[in-house]
Amino acid sequence: MKIGMIAAFTALPGKAEALLQALRDNVAFVREREPDLRCDIFVAEDDAHKISLVEVYASQAAYDLHRNAPYGADLLARVQPHMDGWPSGARFRVDD
Repeated sequence: MKIGMIAAFTALPGKAEALLQALRDNVAFVREREPDLRCDIFVAEDDAHKISLVEVYASQAAYDLHRNAPYGADLLARVQPHMDGWPSGARFRVDD
């Protein structure tokens, strides 16, 4: 079963581009290490400060690998200075 995660970020005022670039960098980093992860970034058309990260894991094992990756803290450290609060998020079963 595939697992989906959606995280909705809000950038600090004036930090939308910095948050977007940090997320792009993180996605590129993770794609090299986790081939079973699909990860896409979406920017709201009406507010560039609203950015969502959509992740699709091929399996529970792929999800567990990502959640327990030793580089998780580094990924968070890249985006946190640009975030306005903690992102909201939810886990989904992918219906395909």
